Amino acid sequence: MSGRAIWLADERPLFAFLERRLRAPMLEPVLLAPLREFLARPGKQLRAQLVQLSWDLAGGHGDLPPELPMALELLHAGSLIVDDLEDGAVERRGSPALHLLTGLPVALNAGNWLYFAALELLDALPLDDHRGVLVHRRAHAQLARCHEGQALDVGVRISSVQQGEVEGLARAISERKTGGLSGLSASLAAICAGAGPSVEVALHEFGVSLGLALQILDDCSAISCEARHEKGREDLENERVTWAWALIARKLDGPSYRALLRAPSLPRLREVLGNDGHLLGRRELQTALESLRLALGSSAALDRAMTLSQLLEQSYA
Repeated sequence: MSGRAIWLADERPLFAFLERRLRAPMLEPVLLAPLREFLARPGKQLRAQLVQLSWDLAGGHGDLPPELPMALELLHAGSLIVDDLEDGAVERRGSPALHLLTGLPVALNAGNWLYFAALELLDALPLDDHRGVLVHRRAHAQLARCHEGQALDVGVRISSVQQGEVEGLARAISERKTGGLSGLSASLAAICAGAGPSVEVALHEFGVSLGLALQILDDCSAISCEARHEKGREDLENERVTWAWALIARKLDGPSYRALLRAPSLPRLREVLGNDGHLLGRRELQTALESLRLALGSSAALDRAMTLSQLLEQSYA
C-alpha cells in the first residue's frame, strides 16, 4: 500500500485528539491512560486503509479529511474492548485484554466512550449539511446493527443451532459486525468524496465483503493455526457460532456433526476443517474485487484494493 494509505501508522494525530479532548488531569488515570495504552498496540488498521482506498476509488480530491479514518479506528477499538469483556477474552493485540489491566468498570466505560468520541470526530468533517446528515445516519444505523450482531454472537450457542442453519447465522453475525463496520468505512469515504449513490453502494458492498472475508479467515485460522490455539479454545468454550463450525457443518453428515458438537476438540476440528476457511476467504475477496471492478472500472486505486486483499489473506496464511 502507498504511504498515504497507511498514514495512521503515525499515531500522533489520534493521540493529539485524545490529549485535547481529555485534558482534565483527573481523567488521565481512568480514561486517557488506558486508551493511550490500548490504541498504541499494533493492529492491521484495516479500516483506516479502507477509508483511504475508498476515498480514492470514489474520486476524492485532495487529502482525505483525517477525522474520518480516526473516527473509524476509534469505533473499531471501542468494539474490541467491549467484545473482550463480553467474551471473557484474556488477550488482545499481543497484550492482556484491557479489562484485565484496568478492571471491568474502567474498561467498559473506556470502550463506550470511544463510540461517542468517534461521532464527535464525524461532526468535525468539512461537509455540507446534506452529506453531514448522511454520514451520521449511516454511522448510527451501523452502530445499531453491530449491537444486533453482537447480541447473536454472545447470546446464541452453537449447540442450539440446527446444522443447516449454522452458515446463515455465521453470515448474519459477520455482516452486522466485521463486515458492517468495513462497509461503513467505505461508505463514509464515498460520501465525503462527493460520490453519488451508485458509487457509495458499490464501495459499501465491497467493504462488507472485505470484512466478511476477514471474519472467515480469523475464525478459521483460530482452529487451523497452532499459534492461535488460545483463540480457538476460547471460541469452543464459549460455544460461539463461527465460520469454522459453518464449514464443518457443510462437510459432515448429521450423526458425525452432532458427535463432534458434543465432544469438540481442536485437533479433530482442525482435521475436518482443513484448508476450507482459507479457500472460502480467498473466494470472498476475489468476488468482491470483481464486483468492484465491474461497478467502477479498472484504476490504480483498484490495483491497490487488490494489494490490500492479498495482504489481508497473507496475514492469516
